[in-house]
Amino acid sequence: MPSGSLGQAFSNAWEELVASGGSRPNYLHLVGHSLGSQLACSFLRQQLKLAANGQTGRSRQVVQRLTLLDPYFSNFSKPYLGGRWPGEVVREVVKEVASSGTPVEQYKSSVVLDNPASDSNDELLHTTAYFVMQPGFISLKFGIKDIEVLAHRHSSAKYVYFWSKGCTPPAEVKFKHPVGPWEPVDSSEGAGYASATDSRIRALMGPDSHWYQVGGTDSPDPGMHTYEQRKGPSSSSFAVLPAAASKGGRAALAGDW
Repeated sequence: MPSGSLGQAFSNAWEELVASGGSRPNYLHLVGHSLGSQLACSFLRQQLKLAANGQTGRSRQVVQRLTLLDPYFSNFSKPYLGGRWPGEVVREVVKEVASSGTPVEQYKSSVVLDNPASDSNDELLHTTAYFVMQPGFISLKFGIKDIEVLAHRHSSAKYVYFWSKGCTPPAEVKFKHPVGPWEPVDSSEGAGYASATDSRIRALMGPDSHWYQVGGTDSPDPGMHTYEQRKGPSSSSFAVLPAAASKGGRAALAGDW
């Protein structure tokens, strides 16, 4: 059994893999889903320590892209973190890798953080490029079966993201007031997903705006998705809407349930 944290074990295994290959890869895209986002950041925390001690043979940019898919952050302080909250440590790691030039993107596809046992970690949204997905193709049951719906929506982020590698980035659209429709934004490079360039994700990071899915909500196909850019950093508890709401106008899309 390895000693120390799982993040430490991950980092040790990675260093062994690099040593066996004879060289460190020039590009590392690290993707974490759910609690795996905490693990990814724990791994990066160890890598940053090695880089600070000159043990990685490279600059402090230890990862070239970081993706957090519907991340879950456990609540309350932890003794193994010296009394700090996991979300606090994640923010510290994300800020450090972002300051080295690494693009960091975050996607919400469910209400997994909307309970007392979770840490919403809203401050993290001030650093990342933040996207609110709308998996309306997984319909609410409005009963006990919504536990299963939550699980499927939570998982949908990873399937949509990896599928999107083979698609162009979702189009950026804007609502034409007062009654619509949604129209493509001229000269826009689109929103996020896996096929978006690193430079595009870097440009979308920070507290000035976030992205909200308004089109293609009835399909898992990322090639059909469209997003609207909205002002401000939003909130991790922003509504992920049922399929019925996605068929209404802009007022319905901006609502809660």
